[in-house]
Order: sequence, then structure tokens, then C-alpha cells
Amino acid sequence: QWNAGKCWLESGWQGVAAAGILAIRHFNGRNGTYVSAFGSKELLQCDKRINLAIVDTESVPASGLSALIESAIDQQAPTNIIIGAARSAVSSPIASIAGRLRLPQISYWSTLSSLSDKSLYPYFMRTIPIDLAVAAATCSYWREEGYSDAALVFVNDAYGEGFQKAVLGECSRTGTNVVSFAYSPTDALSFEVQMQRVASTNLNVFLAVTLGISEASFILQKASEFGILGAGTSWMFADGIFGESLIAIDPELHADAHGSLYISQKLTSEEDAAWSRFTADWPSFDTAHVNIHLPDAWKLPPNFFKEDLQQSAMDIAALEYDAVAAAAIHACEIAPRGVLGNDFGERFIATKTNISFDGLTGKVGFDANGDRLNARVQLKNVLYTSGFDTPYLGVHEGGAWNWVGGSLAASGIVYNGGSRVTPSATDPPTDDGGGDANVITIVASCVALLCLASVAATVVIYLEWRRKKRKRLKLLCLERTLAPPLLTLAHDHAYHVFLSHKWP
Repeated sequence: QWNAGKCWLESGWQGVAAAGILAIRHFNGRNGTYVSAFGSKELLQCDKRINLAIVDTESVPASGLSALIESAIDQQAPTNIIIGAARSAVSSPIASIAGRLRLPQISYWSTLSSLSDKSLYPYFMRTIPIDLAVAAATCSYWREEGYSDAALVFVNDAYGEGFQKAVLGECSRTGTNVVSFAYSPTDALSFEVQMQRVASTNLNVFLAVTLGISEASFILQKASEFGILGAGTSWMFADGIFGESLIAIDPELHADAHGSLYISQKLTSEEDAAWSRFTADWPSFDTAHVNIHLPDAWKLPPNFFKEDLQQSAMDIAALEYDAVAAAAIHACEIAPRGVLGNDFGERFIATKTNISFDGLTGKVGFDANGDRLNARVQLKNVLYTSGFDTPYLGVHEGGAWNWVGGSLAASGIVYNGGSRVTPSATDPPTDDGGGDANVITIVASCVALLCLASVAATVVIYLEWRRKKRKRLKLLCLERTLAPPLLTLAHDHAYHVFLSHKWP
């Protein structure tokens, strides 16, 4: 919603922020109700407290980097540990700089696999498992269904591109051929063109990797328009959105979207005593303890904690709570008393694999790359009949699915359009998504107008050569981009020319 000249995220994200602030309050007060280690003998003897500085990254890399730089030069209140950011696209540049500053960074929602590269991000950690876990679970599910071909529609940012790479890699090992299509959320025309290309593949199994319900809604709308939503299809959405937010799609799409799937990290469990206590006490928390840290335009309303939050939002809130807990507990382990010292960051990262405690998301621990151990992935149905519901179907853990009822067939799974029958295989796509045999795709990523001129010259020269040689070619320059316009230059030829660039 718009307030004070900014578009602020929904209440679910306020709950995520609130959880992090509550974790700091509980640690400083040595309240071990939810994380028992906070009340342990070792932490009671530790003299450390957390001083909080909240930064609004605005979900974009530039704002996050600006905040990091300001913090780095603040001699009065220097930063020792960074919690966040949420989006991989924001965490990546921050992690690159934080590594040079020797600042440990613990994200609670950045799943990009490349963040595990310690040569690039040596001080990065996360309490959420990497997207390889969800990708592996997706491909495992498709294999169990017997799907040999599928289409992936993904947002062209760091999160989406990392997810695409993970899916292509994992599915190549499990025997599913995946054709992928990137879209730009800020370019409605190219978004629509890409959905047209998806429809042209003749596929009926789809995975959408989106950021926010507006993108997911647009995909479903276009899928309906192009005849690839409803009975005989299977649509799955990854955890770039809250599963419960799918209630907000156009009601006219409900019948065909009924039976969609939602795959995400399984982060919390009602069987976990700590999580059960936290959710039971949630309505009793005081908004005043949180609002003193939040900007005026985003303060919690008086009854915030008494209103139900989406389960997906609560899961992410638990991850942020555990990120704060990991930072606090380990700080006390390596510097229980006195000043932290100039080598605090180095010691923190060097001993990160020693971190182990029972958090809101279960046992929390990290491997040598700073990645969360013990990944679990869950699959849910998205149902629109008799109200809205997202029943749980199974969990992927240890490389295998454990289904409700003991098997996929017994899980009660519903497919799109309300069908109980697994969508049958379709003819696989050809030429990377139905491309014509006489199509030339020229993809360029250039930094200045000069590069555009050189590419244009290359196109002219190449088309003349193509006219003579009658051969098919794909010319790739630096980077994949979105769908090109169709330019008909001769009655028997079709050329796709796409020039992508950044303005200086």
C-alpha cells in the first residue's frame, strides 16, 4: 500500500520484521521461552546485547548497498552483523561488499544457490535452505508423475535465474526436459509475448517462479487466455510468493486454477514445541515493543498480533527469528565477555559450523558454505471450491517424497480444472519452445548505444550470409534476454531480432 510516498509491503512482511525485533528483545532479556539457548547458563554469563539499526532496502540492491556503505563509515555505531536481506537480488551485492568488510551476513529468505560460492561471498550465511532443495524436490515430483517435458516461467532477476539454473541441472539428472522462459515484471508486453511462447510449446506441465501475487495472477490470466490452464494441465508455483496469497486471483480463473500446486520449504511444524509456544503467544505480543523500531509509515496497527497472518508469512518470520538467534548465540560463544575485537567477523565465520541450537524452524545448523542444514520441502494443493484451501500433500526429505496416505496416488492430489487424473504427456517442444526452422535469434546485451550499432551491422551482414547459405544459426552475445519482436523480411523467412541494452 502507498504511504508517505512509498509502496509498503503487506502485513505478512510486517510480521516478518516483527519476529526479528522480538528475537532481539528475547535475547537481550535472556528469555528462553522460544529458543531455549537464550536462557542457558552460558548466555546468562554472556555480557552481550544487540543494538538494532533497521534499514529499508526497498527490495532493490541499490538501497541495500547504500545502507551498508553508510553503516560501514559510521564510527559511532559500527555494524558487527547483518541480518537479511530477504531477496537474493538484494543479498548478493550486499554479501559481496560485506565479505570485503569482514561483516557476517545471515539472510532468512535468500535461496540463490550461487550465494554458496565462498570465493564471492565468504561471509554469507542463511537460515533458509538453498533453492537447490526446492528444485530437486520439483524434479523428483515430476519424475514420480512420469512427466518427461515441462516448461519453466521465471522472473529475470537473481532469484529467478538462480532457480532456473537449479531446475535445469536437477531435472537433467532425473530425466525431465525443461524449456524455460524469462519475463520482466516491469514490461507487460514482453511478459505477454513470453506467455505466448510458453503456449506454443504444446506442453501441459508448468512451473512459475514469480515474485508476488500480481505476477502469479498475470501468468494465470494469460495461461487461461492462451488455453493452457484447466483440465489436462498442471501448474505449480514456487515459494517466491506466499501460497495463501493465491486466494487473490481473479475469481473467473478459480475453476481452471483449482488444483494448482504450491511448492516451498517446509520450515515449521506444529509438532515442534518451541514453534507451538511462539504461535500460541503471538496474540499476546505488544506492538509497542516493535513499533519503536519501525518507520512511521509502516508501524503495526494496535490489533496486529491479534489478527491471523498467512502461514507462509509466519514461516519466514520464524526464519528471521532464527537468523537473529544464530547471530546472538554464536557471538556469545566466541566473545562471551568484553569487546568483540577487530577479528570478530573472521572468528564468527571460521567457526560457523559449530552453531547448533533448537530454533523456531527446528534444529539450526550451517555447513562450511554457510548454508542451512536439514532441508525439507513441502507440496500443497491450491483449491478454490468451497472456499480457499491449501491442503498439504507431502514432504521431500533425504532425496525422497513422503506422501500423505503413503503414496502420491493416495495423497488426494487434485490437478488443474479439478481433475483427479494425472495430465497425460504431450508432444515435446522443438527448437527451444516451438521455434521455426527458419528463425534466427540474435540476443545481445550491450552497455551503450555504440554496441547497438555494431550489433545492427552484424545483423545486416549475417542476414545476407544467411540468405545465401540457407543455414540455421543462433548467435548469442553475452546474455539471454526477453522475447523479441517478429520482423518479416521476406515471404519465406522470419527473423527474430532482439537488441537489449542499458542506457548510460
